[in-house]
Amino acid sequence: MAPASPPYLNTVARLVGCDQGGRRRWVGTGFFCHTGHWFDAKRKVLFLVTNAHVVDKDFKQLEVLFPPIGGGLLMSFSVTAEIGTATDTWNLNRKEDLAVLRLDGEHLPEREIRRRSFDVYDDALAVSQLQWLRVEQGDEAFMVGWVLPQESGNRQFPGLRLATISGLPRRAKPGRWVTLDGVVLGGNSGSPVVLRRDPIARSGAGSGAAGKLIGVVCRTWNWAKVIRTDENGVPVEAREDVGRFKIVPVDVLQRLVTGVAIDVWVSETLKPKLRRWWGWVRGRRTRTRLGA
Repeated sequence: MAPASPPYLNTVARLVGCDQGGRRRWVGTGFFCHTGHWFDAKRKVLFLVTNAHVVDKDFKQLEVLFPPIGGGLLMSFSVTAEIGTATDTWNLNRKEDLAVLRLDGEHLPEREIRRRSFDVYDDALAVSQLQWLRVEQGDEAFMVGWVLPQESGNRQFPGLRLATISGLPRRAKPGRWVTLDGVVLGGNSGSPVVLRRDPIARSGAGSGAAGKLIGVVCRTWNWAKVIRTDENGVPVEAREDVGRFKIVPVDVLQRLVTGVAIDVWVSETLKPKLRRWWGWVRGRRTRTRLGA
């Protein structure tokens, strides 16, 4: 990912669901990632990432809004909200509460998405890498997302939350989570979590780990009590309760994205070759029978 200047607010999108009756409802946060195409080094497969519970609803359509780099009005595009296994539908891991959608189509602002997307391998740290880098309890991470205070009169706004790592599994296995201590607000569902500092920098040897993706926020439980807002309804003073929460490790995201990338290769490369081969076989059989 092209380096995003702190506080990384240009990496996240606000997700708004549209139900069968045309009613719009803000549902949470999403962010972008990409991986390389299996047999085309110049091509990237783009994804929108969020929690499974954010999109696993009766939405006809999902609107994706994100701030342009440098400020200005929100940019937007719409995607399907159907659940399935095709390349234009959401792929879900409900047990780990993660969802990815392959982004493809002429209506997409592809250049903007690529500029602010995480490479799911180069810009991310799996659990084994966190262990190797000696990330430990007390190290800090940022949560970035579109959040909403408890009071319904206040509008959503992009927020940066600081949290402290409190637990790290030795291995990435189903049901094993990375835990953090901090304040998670409504709307942080689907928020990317990035490492704040380079842990090895403490010993004098930098590893470039700062700013890399380590996980995705799951369900949120805490709310902030807003005490004072500005003229635009944005909270400027609030009371918050710190709690322990879990995030989905990057390992889960990597497996889900890799599975979709394989499906893309099968549908675009392998299946056409098999169809041509089968057509050649049938034609040869026909010619053999006619010759006989």
